[in-house]
Amino acid sequence: MRILHVVGSFAVGGAEQLTARLLDGFKQRGHDVAAVSLFDVQGSHLESFLQAQEIPIHYLRKRIGFDPRALTRLGQVIRHFRPDIVHSHGYALAYTLGPSTLVGVPGQVHTIHNVAGWDMPWWGRSILSLAALIGVAPVAVSAEVARTARGANRIEALTIPNGIPVAAYRSARSNRRLWRTENGFGQDDLLIMSVARLTRQKNHSLLLRAFARLMPTQGVQLVLVGDGPLKPELQREADTLEIVGQVRFLGVREDVPDVLASSDVFALSSDAEGNPLALMEAMAAGLPVVATAVGGVPELVTHGRDGFVVPPGDPDSLAAALGRLIGSPEQRQAMGRDAESKASATFDVAHTVQSYVELYKTLISGGRALDRPHLAPRTGQQVKIP
Repeated sequence: MRILHVVGSFAVGGAEQLTARLLDGFKQRGHDVAAVSLFDVQGSHLESFLQAQEIPIHYLRKRIGFDPRALTRLGQVIRHFRPDIVHSHGYALAYTLGPSTLVGVPGQVHTIHNVAGWDMPWWGRSILSLAALIGVAPVAVSAEVARTARGANRIEALTIPNGIPVAAYRSARSNRRLWRTENGFGQDDLLIMSVARLTRQKNHSLLLRAFARLMPTQGVQLVLVGDGPLKPELQREADTLEIVGQVRFLGVREDVPDVLASSDVFALSSDAEGNPLALMEAMAAGLPVVATAVGGVPELVTHGRDGFVVPPGDPDSLAAALGRLIGSPEQRQAMGRDAESKASATFDVAHTVQSYVELYKTLISGGRALDRPHLAPRTGQQVKIP
């Protein structure tokens, strides 16, 4: 198959990471793949990864706001590449729908990466509803995302959970001692790690307030990986809470497997999620997790077994769960083992790639996404999509 994926850009983010991993997986299976970025070069490690795999990226250099030139350029890419599948992510659907339909692309797919209200602006949801009516196959990254799409947009979406290269996160443990030394952490420090963009959706303020409630002793540190517009505000809040000496902002990192392997607990305090890759990566690295019960998080974490799921927006519950793990090395180790076991069995990106391949074949052959059995990534069993 000839497969074209279209994203807003290849800046570091969950949707972008999934796109890069899917394209790599498709190419390894012998398919002809290419990517389109609506915006210009970002200089990210995702772009370097795709270039290393010899996967071409077409940059449309879109301006801020609606840019009709990007429609024309995307149409040229589609006519030249002649894809069997055009697969859009996020608001890229607003640009792929017209050219793909006019050219007569055999199959169109759109992945919904977040729960309704957080995935795209209102006009994007209107386009998504129209796209589903004319035959674009909507895919949700979790059952909760599919449920909210059904409620908000009256869309029946196929559920294909995200996947990660599990082995990459298991194999990084040997670097733990060296990574801590190089990054200024003691070998006996207890590191609570959070990997997420510094935006409102991720609600790092909640995590800072929960950490402050713990009155953490020396040697317990909160480490925030990621960047975003709220960084200065969060740094000021850490200072106000008098925990600035125990909070580290590491920015964007290309060594996330090493970061996670060098940590002790993973925390995610989001107000909304789809199917968070960072949480899956942490579990694959053998970390117990504490996360808010939003989006697809409860589908990943079994409360009390491989982590704790707490109510969103509740700093006391978040602090209590973190406190339990800080105070019990035995529970951390047991939960970490269970997390790793679950990740190894169910999270690998190969399952996700195979599920999309089956979907693409269905669409190209003239079928509908919801008409026939589909490979379930979490179980590997054939199931009938309702």
